[in-house]
Amino acid sequence: MRYSPDGQILAASCAFGLLFWDVDTGHLLQKITGYSDVVQSVIYSPDGRTLVSLDDVLRFWDIETQKLLRTLTPKSSVRSIAYSPDGQTLACGTRDNTILLWNVSRWQHITTLEGHTNGVSSVVFSPDGQTLASGSWSRYNSICLWDVHTGELLKTFVEETSGILTLVFSPDGKMLASGGDDGAIRFWSIANGELLKTVETEADTIDSVAYSPDGKTLVSTDNHGDNAIRFWDVDTGKLLKTIATETGAYRVVYSPDGRTLASGGSGEVSVWDAATGKRLKTFTGHIEDGVNSVAFSPDGKTLVSGGRDSTVILWDLTQ
Repeated sequence: MRYSPDGQILAASCAFGLLFWDVDTGHLLQKITGYSDVVQSVIYSPDGRTLVSLDDVLRFWDIETQKLLRTLTPKSSVRSIAYSPDGQTLACGTRDNTILLWNVSRWQHITTLEGHTNGVSSVVFSPDGQTLASGSWSRYNSICLWDVHTGELLKTFVEETSGILTLVFSPDGKMLASGGDDGAIRFWSIANGELLKTVETEADTIDSVAYSPDGKTLVSTDNHGDNAIRFWDVDTGKLLKTIATETGAYRVVYSPDGRTLASGGSGEVSVWDAATGKRLKTFTGHIEDGVNSVAFSPDGKTLVSGGRDSTVILWDLTQ
């Protein structure tokens, strides 16, 4: 908090903006805000020209100019977002048990997908863009597969599981990996919805999962308490190695070439050598703990992070 030089105005900063009060009357004179809530997710468009960030609204940013292009405020509270591989469609999972599909070239709402009985926690497109997978906090119809073009519900995975927190397609599109609030990682067949294998961990929840580009390895982060990133063999389900982190890892993602991975923890972002587990870079800039989302640009030269401090930061990986 700071007074103006003449003592007439008091200014205060918080995570969501700047506030200015008249000292004599106590009236709020002005509010300057950017993000109005925690940044939950950040994703690049497939061509790398646009960044989408999610707090209480969807914000589309031009990467080159860093200007805000557009904001979308759906009636339903959005909790997860995903770009289609062709960059034309944005899927939004909501707390109202629905998925909203938007055409981002025309800024038009295409359709609403209904079928979940609880909030949609995760959405992800198949590599060919034909199918959308969605995960829910529900224990029963927790994963659904949708035809992107018709909006038809193709399949519901009927195995009783935990609520889903994270989903990812294998690079070949034949499998889906899920992490939930029971600490287990599950691998599913896209063809028939069959549960192929379950990897039990000592964690209470699996916060994020990511496939290596070659599809042989799955990395995960969890709340086990040892602040680690774990590498799993997809074929056998065996733990290959563990990377210990000092500040935790809430989210993890592979670089496009698979040589490195990035994680977001308590107030910092780390880049790791995927083969050796060696920390290559550490970026500090978020002022509060909790980096909720990290994403590589399609060319692998830039990393973006979004955090609980209501900021989105772009990091240069070329230096």
